[in-house]
Amino acid sequence: MLMIIEDTPGWVFAVFFYALYYGIIACFRRDINVNKLLILPGVFIGLSLWTVISYSQPGKMLLCWVIAFLCSSFLTMYFVNKAKIIPGKKDKTISIPGTCSVLIVFLLYFAVRYYAGYQEAISRPLGLNSTQLVIIAVASGLTAGFYTGRSLRVYLRYRDFLTNL
Repeated sequence: MLMIIEDTPGWVFAVFFYALYYGIIACFRRDINVNKLLILPGVFIGLSLWTVISYSQPGKMLLCWVIAFLCSSFLTMYFVNKAKIIPGKKDKTISIPGTCSVLIVFLLYFAVRYYAGYQEAISRPLGLNSTQLVIIAVASGLTAGFYTGRSLRVYLRYRDFLTNL
């Protein structure tokens, strides 16, 4: 186990600690600038689609990604709709309640991608098998869908606040 950690590139640790920091901050109520709301979902959609098309079997992986993305987006929008979202203190901000789900999703996705990267590194030149590719596609779709659904619901609530003023 120690050898696996020693062979891990430094940027992986930087990503892990940034995700940990962001996830811990998300556990508490905070104001978010609405203009920055769609950055994280955009990053996850872009990176996960790039991941899906860069492996073998991109058609199968893309289908799994789309199904996971849509399911996750709709479920997240449903549950975030029940959260108490209010206008923020500053202009163009919205106050969202803290949730541990952001931290949990970040850490689970990181674990899946770390494992997949490790398996890919030790299984060269064979690469990942079909099951592992589907797991990567589903995990990427679920994660991108979670952040997209959450951000979209928060944005729609913000828009509702503006129309009711």
